Amino acid sequence: RSAAFIVEVYGYPVSNFGFIFALLGASILLGTVINRRLLLYFSPTAVIGLGAALCGVVGTYLLWQSAAGDALFWQIWGAAAMFMVATAFIMPNATALSLEPVPGIAGVAASIVGTIQSIAGASSAIVTSSLYDGSYLNVTRVLGLACLAVFALSLMRRLFFAHGEHGESQ
Repeated sequence: RSAAFIVEVYGYPVSNFGFIFALLGASILLGTVINRRLLLYFSPTAVIGLGAALCGVVGTYLLWQSAAGDALFWQIWGAAAMFMVATAFIMPNATALSLEPVPGIAGVAASIVGTIQSIAGASSAIVTSSLYDGSYLNVTRVLGLACLAVFALSLMRRLFFAHGEHGESQ
């Protein structure tokens, strides 16, 4: 539905869709480069926290834009790009941490994690495309709420698991 969103709602020509959509791919690439640099100085858990905080900012911004009702395309697409950067901070680090306890079956565990991610992605695509109503409002609401959910889960994790296995603060 992103093509419909770009073409129908904002009136960009279909020929520009590939370039505009590639900006999100570039955002996740940029996020992975920054992630790698951050890991030189911070723990994976700290980088995940940074990604979750960035999600919180993006989610708040998108819900604010949805309530205001007059978002420019690049405001929404810029927020989506920041979401992709946040995803690049969260997903690889969370995957690595989830595989750490099971080194003997890391291949199988990675397959399970990948399958769960694919099912979640496909399910969210089905839900969001069914909510598309020809405007940007549902897009911003769904992504905004998802971002705030990531941030809330990060905060809950910090509340319930305040110390690592060696007693250090996370």
